[in-house]
Amino acid sequence: MKKLLSVLISAVCAVCAACVLCLALFAGGFTIAAAEDASETTSEEVPVEDLPTVDPAEERVITYFGDCKIGHWLSVFDDSGNCTGYVSVVFSAAAPFHQFGVPVVWSGTDENRSSAECRFAIYEFKDDEETTMKGTPVFCEDIWFRHDSGYGIIMPMEKFLPAGKYMLVISQLTPRTEDTGPYIVIPRVSSLYSSNYLKFGGISDKPFAFYVDFLKTEGITEYFRPINNADVTEFHNDEPVKVTGDNEGGAHCINDEDFALLSPVIPDGKVLHTLTLLSAPTWSNNGTGSNMSFAVYKWNSNYETTLKGDPVYGGTVKDHKDCADLELDFADRLEGGSQYLIVLRGIGPKQIGFWNAKYKHSAGWNSYLNGERVSSELMPSCSYTTATVEIIPAATEDVPGEEGTPSGGDPAATPSGSQPVDPSSSTGPSGTSSPSGGKGCGGSLITSSAVLLPLLFAGLLASKKRRSM
Repeated sequence: MKKLLSVLISAVCAVCAACVLCLALFAGGFTIAAAEDASETTSEEVPVEDLPTVDPAEERVITYFGDCKIGHWLSVFDDSGNCTGYVSVVFSAAAPFHQFGVPVVWSGTDENRSSAECRFAIYEFKDDEETTMKGTPVFCEDIWFRHDSGYGIIMPMEKFLPAGKYMLVISQLTPRTEDTGPYIVIPRVSSLYSSNYLKFGGISDKPFAFYVDFLKTEGITEYFRPINNADVTEFHNDEPVKVTGDNEGGAHCINDEDFALLSPVIPDGKVLHTLTLLSAPTWSNNGTGSNMSFAVYKWNSNYETTLKGDPVYGGTVKDHKDCADLELDFADRLEGGSQYLIVLRGIGPKQIGFWNAKYKHSAGWNSYLNGERVSSELMPSCSYTTATVEIIPAATEDVPGEEGTPSGGDPAATPSGSQPVDPSSSTGPSGTSSPSGGKGCGGSLITSSAVLLPLLFAGLLASKKRRSM
């Protein structure tokens, strides 16, 4: 319906160009966009390709693990009340992609005079964050949020962007006035990728939650590649240590429950590299659907306190085959000198679990079921490896730069519709303004809708997508 409305508005504007021109001048002027649609902009890093329409098989790559937490308030303002808050992430796409999303967005409401407009833009990455944002985005769309969006937002781009280096920027547009306090909050999470794969910036260098839908491409298993030449991490594994004795014959399903293993203190100078559930059963399922999530926490006194902290690593095991070894690879995330709580959960739809085995106390491991420590008999048949890590430096190359962190955040706000900035009247939010730093979408914002001028300027198109939540 919204797209149809946009088409009808454009048609009316084309028929009555003189009226459109008057409207644009009345709203404060207009900017003529480039002759080509911004989404067709290319560079040496992003080659021109014959890309398919949005119909082929896709691969959704989720970049985070654990719960989405309130953390990135975009309601940062300068002395004039203009909003300068944004978050960004630089990534290198190994395959074409056509869509991205954020799993949850919190915002103010109209009735509290705190609703706000948010801009989602993708740029070709150029040298650093500041240089990149001075360019024209290859995709840009503005959305007005008038309430929390528990289902998040999905941004289809209608066609694929080719493989290359990009920067995603999410910014709040709506300024603050004496009687309005607009705010938008983007969720904070733990990232599955190191900073050489996802380089976060903006008001914080902490990760935010997003995912990307890539064109499923034969031969590609990692859809994010290093932004620059990456250091090479080599693991020198110790001999595997079997945590338990012989298989006792009973299988335990972990669907719909939290089963956790607490490691001993990992020796200094080592990492906990892998944990393997030996011959993990799926009750004869060798197809799809036996899936498991895991999250790893640094141990802090007790189970409950530990889970209040942020996980240090996590992920998902998909389509495990019956009685195959199930290995969790922690890379170099779990450093020595600490104990780690590894929480496992079957996430279905098919069953997954482990074989019970006699516990060897000398290994120093303990087990928990739904937060309660359980006897040694409820212990998976498993083994683990520790390793020393060798870092081989990469060839020198500039890493994407970061801007200074803006000040003036909004700690008093809450994502439940309350007012973050002392509004003193009942008037609604004021008009929007483009964020600073060259983040515009190729044209000035006009209060009601974007304006097309096809009859006045042949071949030049000012395109501005707008939607409302």
